[in-house]
Amino acid sequence: MSNEWSLFRNWELVLPPNRPGIEVIRTLWSVLRRNPTPRRAAVLGSTSEYLDLLVKLGAEEIFCLDRSKEFNELTQAFRTFPRTETLIVGDWMQTLSDMHGQFDLVLSDFTLGNLPYERQDSFLSLINASLKPSGYFADRLLTFRRPCHSYEALTEMFELAPSNLPTLNAFNAMWLFCGQRVEQSHLVDTSATYDWTSRVFTQPHIQWLASNCTKISPRGSVWYYGRPWAEVSGSYAKHFHIHAEYPEATDSPYYGWAFTLVSSPVR
Repeated sequence: MSNEWSLFRNWELVLPPNRPGIEVIRTLWSVLRRNPTPRRAAVLGSTSEYLDLLVKLGAEEIFCLDRSKEFNELTQAFRTFPRTETLIVGDWMQTLSDMHGQFDLVLSDFTLGNLPYERQDSFLSLINASLKPSGYFADRLLTFRRPCHSYEALTEMFELAPSNLPTLNAFNAMWLFCGQRVEQSHLVDTSATYDWTSRVFTQPHIQWLASNCTKISPRGSVWYYGRPWAEVSGSYAKHFHIHAEYPEATDSPYYGWAFTLVSSPVR
C-alpha cells in the first residue's frame, strides 16, 4: 500500500464525491436489494457509508479490511449504527489471501489506486478468490476513459467559486485526481502537485485551494491512477464479468471518470 492512512486526520472535511454520496448509496442499495441478502460481506477499507449500508441490508456477518486501525477508529464518528463488523487489520494482499471463498459480497470505494500498477492484477485476483462462486463485487473506481482537465480551464472554473468545503472537495477531485498531470504521469502525487501548483499558479483562489486541499489529501500521499481504462479494463476482464456500470451523477466532479462496477468472479 502506498499511503499512511493515520495521516488522514480531517475526515470530517472530506465530502462527496471523495466519499460516497447519496446517488452512489442509492445505486448500491438498489443493486443489493435485487440480490439475496449476503450472509458474509466485506468492505475494503473503513468506508463508513458501506458498512452502515450492510447493517441496514441485514448482512449476517460483516468484515472490514483496513491497513490502519487508527483510521478505522477515526471513521467511527461517521457511523449511523454501532460497530458490528469484524475488523481485520493488515495489507489487503496478505489479509485477502487468507479468505478464499469466504464472501457473498465485497464492496470497494476507490481502492484500486492504492496499489502500484504492478500489484493491481494480483489484487483483483485475490478479490476474485475471496468470493464464493455466486458472490459479486461492487467497486467504485476511477476509469480515465476521457481526457483530463486542463489547469487553465480549471483556474477559470474556480475563479468565482466560494472558499468553502464543497469547492475544496471539487478542487481535490478535479485538480488532483482528474487534472492533466495525472494523465501524463499515471500518478496522483500530492506533494509534487502542490509544489508545482504553488510555483505555476499565483492566483489567490488557486493558492487558497491548493493550500487547504492538503487537509483532504495530505502531502506525501500517492495514488496509482491515470492509465487509460482500455488498459486497466484488461485486468478487470481477466478476473471479473462486469454486469453493470453505473456512472457518477452528472453534477459530480467525477462525472465521466468514476463508475460503480458490479461484477461476478471469472471461474
